[in-house]
Amino acid sequence: MSHGPPTLVGVTIGDPWDPLSWSGSNYHLFTSLKAKGALKGAVDARSQILDRLEKLGSYERDRELWLQRYFAGASRLRAPARAAMSRLGARRAAAIDPRPDALLQVGAYYDFSSVSAVRPRLLCSYHDGNIATYMHRDDLLLDADAPYIKSVHAYERRVYDALGLIMCRTEWLRNSFIESFGQEPTKVVNVGSGANLHSVPDAVGRNYRDTRWLFVGKDFVRKGGPQVVDAFERLRASEPEAELWIVGPRENPSTQPGVRFFGRIDRSDPEGEALMVKLYEEATGFVMAPFYEPSASVFLEAMGYGLPCIGSTFGAIPEFVTDGTTGYLVLPGDVDHLAERMIELSSNPATAKAMGEAGRARFLRDFTWDAVGSRILDAIVARLPNS
Repeated sequence: MSHGPPTLVGVTIGDPWDPLSWSGSNYHLFTSLKAKGALKGAVDARSQILDRLEKLGSYERDRELWLQRYFAGASRLRAPARAAMSRLGARRAAAIDPRPDALLQVGAYYDFSSVSAVRPRLLCSYHDGNIATYMHRDDLLLDADAPYIKSVHAYERRVYDALGLIMCRTEWLRNSFIESFGQEPTKVVNVGSGANLHSVPDAVGRNYRDTRWLFVGKDFVRKGGPQVVDAFERLRASEPEAELWIVGPRENPSTQPGVRFFGRIDRSDPEGEALMVKLYEEATGFVMAPFYEPSASVFLEAMGYGLPCIGSTFGAIPEFVTDGTTGYLVLPGDVDHLAERMIELSSNPATAKAMGEAGRARFLRDFTWDAVGSRILDAIVARLPNS
């Protein structure tokens, strides 16, 4: 019997080797597993036709409701689209290896328990959320009691029941699988998350006496951007040279003094990646206080660059940002407390430096994709059935 790593085939939604797919997590996850000699290959289970069908089947007159229904997987055409995706993904995976030790699927978009093209020894998954955690959105327009939401919950429950191992990014999510979907605690493992960085950053020497707060988030409102801007305005009143750097939104959300807008940076482009690195290196703090955030991996990026972080108490963010040690936590929407913490760190360079260093040390220990890949392989090996 071989003592080498198990053979894995990955299945994702989106190109697994696209640096932007799943905010870069697919690329970094599979690169780590490949480097460890375990991954035979990874495939995309989605087609443009199926994706369009699900978007059409999610249609609502209200655009935001339409988007939420689509991203919740609550399309009226979900059942045939997911069945087709499962068959497509199985065929593509089988072309790599029809009998791998483990088939690792990202998310619950597909159900491989009823297809015959690929038959792994272990069917397992990796997640940053599920329908139960999605329904925690503060801006939720979906009706939790609607039949289509209950149908999604039932579908996901069937997928999870058929898996031999469920791996999560956070303990918050792990508890959701156990409490909301009735999964056995021993079957659900928190393997953590990595920062979507091309390499581990070198330690950055920075002058914390200059105040430059960095915010990174495409969905500006959901990620607490307006509250950050309001809090920054109060900071600016006492510190006229302070700056707030905003990355992510397509349009400038604020024209107030001190706010610098960088728009949406394409990190697949070398110039875009170089600019993002420059912002991380020259900022003196990271701030984002989301109302809803399933994975919060951007905090890990900031910690990798040694930035003290201010985040919200939502979901798993407290698992990444340790209040009082690597940064501060505030309630979502609490502008008063957010402003207090931004002012406190801006006026105490020594505290900001110590928190940034503590965050970087934790990042190096727990939040690299190399560490995540090792934990995934350990979890798979421990659950592989005997030959």
